[in-house]
Amino acid sequence: MTIYPTKIVMLISILLIIIACSKDKNDHEGKNYKLEGTIFSDCANTIPYKNGKLSVTNEYSVEAEDPGQESITEITTDENGKFTFEYKAHYSDYLILNSDTGDISVYLPNYINSNLGSINLFQKNAQIIVKIKTNKVFTAQDNLMIEALDLKINGPFPDGQIIDTIDGHLNLAWENNKFIIPLGFYYHLNYRAKLIEYNFQPCIGLQILNLDIDGN
Repeated sequence: MTIYPTKIVMLISILLIIIACSKDKNDHEGKNYKLEGTIFSDCANTIPYKNGKLSVTNEYSVEAEDPGQESITEITTDENGKFTFEYKAHYSDYLILNSDTGDISVYLPNYINSNLGSINLFQKNAQIIVKIKTNKVFTAQDNLMIEALDLKINGPFPDGQIIDTIDGHLNLAWENNKFIIPLGFYYHLNYRAKLIEYNFQPCIGLQILNLDIDGN
């Protein structure tokens, strides 16, 4: 097998990226961090999640030596729904904050000190309408499949067609000092796969996901 100089440069670059990422995580290993916030049972922030039980879990990626989850501790909110959590950083990708009622799952980056502000238990009422977005003409010979939604339909797919409604438990993620609802999945158009990713805003109610199928 012949290894060309260009390939050597690419391999070295990849190796340096891996080393840099590992070093960044190792720099935080064992250090103490603090998270705090207030949980409400409504989007108007008027009903505190009193004496609510929360579990904190470390999530390890599949690239880790021991992928999976590791429970850290359980915490309880006070009468005003407030909580404070101090932890020692682990070699993991992010933390998961879960309520005992199953109404909330918050994904947090590891290695941060942060006041998360208000967290709302709104997800169980979240509703996202999935609509087709296209400028192309499709026929009955075309097919669209989204395994994550257990959906398989045949064309034609007119622009604006509603193909599904996502109504149920959705997860929160903390990104750039604000909460978002990340949603991503693969869809297959005529057996050609494409990954799509969307970020929705909390506590807005009915939201639209325009599934652009022209790029496949």
